[in-house]
Amino acid sequence: MPLHNAALKHFNEALAAMEMTEGWPNGFSYWINNRALIFFMAAAAYINGTDAPRKSEVLALLERIGLWQIYMTRPDHRIAAIGDEGPRTDLKDESSKVIDLLAKLTKNMVFVDYSKYLRNLHGAQSYYRGHRWLFPLVYDASLYESSETPSDLSFLNGVLPHTEVFGRGYYNQVVMRSGWSADSLFLQIRGGGLFSHHQHYDAGHFTLFNRNPVALDGAVYTNNYYKDSRLNYSIRSVAKNTILLPLAGETVRPNRFFTENVNLGGQNILFPTGSAIRSVSHWHNLSEKKPALLGAKLKRMRAQDSHFSVAEFDLAQSYNRPDMRKVVVLTRMAILLPTEKVVVIHDQASGLLEGIVPKFILHTSAKPLLSEPKVLSGNQQHGISTFVHGATIEFDNQKWKLRHLTSEFISGTVFSGQHYRYSVANYVSPDNLRFDNQSDGAQIKSWFDNPSYRLEMNIKFDQAGQFNHMVMFDLRDGNEEFEQYNTSDGQKLVNLKNHVLIFSGKRDVVQLPAAYQGKSILVVADEEVDAITVNIEDKKKNFPLINGIGYFQLPIEQD
Repeated sequence: MPLHNAALKHFNEALAAMEMTEGWPNGFSYWINNRALIFFMAAAAYINGTDAPRKSEVLALLERIGLWQIYMTRPDHRIAAIGDEGPRTDLKDESSKVIDLLAKLTKNMVFVDYSKYLRNLHGAQSYYRGHRWLFPLVYDASLYESSETPSDLSFLNGVLPHTEVFGRGYYNQVVMRSGWSADSLFLQIRGGGLFSHHQHYDAGHFTLFNRNPVALDGAVYTNNYYKDSRLNYSIRSVAKNTILLPLAGETVRPNRFFTENVNLGGQNILFPTGSAIRSVSHWHNLSEKKPALLGAKLKRMRAQDSHFSVAEFDLAQSYNRPDMRKVVVLTRMAILLPTEKVVVIHDQASGLLEGIVPKFILHTSAKPLLSEPKVLSGNQQHGISTFVHGATIEFDNQKWKLRHLTSEFISGTVFSGQHYRYSVANYVSPDNLRFDNQSDGAQIKSWFDNPSYRLEMNIKFDQAGQFNHMVMFDLRDGNEEFEQYNTSDGQKLVNLKNHVLIFSGKRDVVQLPAAYQGKSILVVADEEVDAITVNIEDKKKNFPLINGIGYFQLPIEQD
């Protein structure tokens, strides 16, 4: 029996690990290609031999893992990239058999309908031909009596919430949607712990989709495990839509496979080529010695379908090292107002180490229309250029805009074209900024996002090492209502067509103009503020906040 006991112990460890993450941090393709079916079949055998309470717990976990895949499915029928990804983000071949088995085990009609969606999407290619013998084992025909075959995810409207978090407290994978229809807005953002060598160093990274990709993932992974394109680009923060904190002269050589010092200002690289984490308890023990394993934290999250979604992360631990504290406080908040089709990314920091010039990174497939960029290498279409631009950036043949809400102008660097996609700013020393091409081993494949432009925008900070940086992705179709201003006591108001977004900080009173009567208000205050008083002319009303966040409608009458 020793072999049986060892196998059962290993499976229990797998259950415990998946209970932490509720998804597969290595990358979806690694999960769906050769882990998911084995895991679910083992779970099926396990629950047949266990008691009712434990059976219910395991089935609930299986449902969460299945929902993770559904939530990570973009409106263009692809899984949003996670780590070292492969082709099966296209949902072909491998997903259907896993979802069919999950439907059979849980009897949850959400998975039945998602299976029909996959079958409608890929037909016979939804099952890899070498796996079709599994069909009688994983498919319960009694669940599929309806002939309806959905072509998109709109069957989930009114069934599943628009916002969800997976692996809360550990993986912290957050998905926000404006709905489940084909034209719905999709935003995913994450900030959690590190569990595997196939993960990327991407706390605070977000991707955004609105009919077409808006903010993309820059990574590639095609048998380039030890190549520059993976070690010095794809796994690093520079390939993500997150923050860089470059410090000239910093040494970044995590192990012997990093033959050169490539210092980009990204997050701590802990185990890029092998993790050797043996168990959940081993991970917890290691995290006490290496807090960076815990990574980012989800500070707070609130959502109300069709009205708003808010998630805030503490990112500082992902950048700090035992021998170097780069920043004391570093937070990123994502806000979605679905009916307005706007997304706000709000970054704040304090205690920034002297010498660091923070940068906001954005990868996109649309050409940014910048004022008189200065070419450093190549040309404007395919090259590296610096720029100084006004607060709003427009994009070629796109209706969406990027609005900077805390700056009157933006400066930075743009990397344009596929040839310069892997070029990075290497901060060798205070007097030596070098642009290195890290394309060795890279291959362009259709299942990657393949952005053509990377904007590295400088974040303004003060002498105390503090910054308050806010951008708004304005995804509305036309020149709809927009204005912003700062109040005399330091609050920021953003006025949109039907909403007013208020960033009130520590303050618990806000004065609004009479013209705002009739609008909906989203207040984002500091976490400890539990109420806010709204004054309009001679009227005032007190509104409760939960974790510093509140949503309510005007007009107001006197309390």
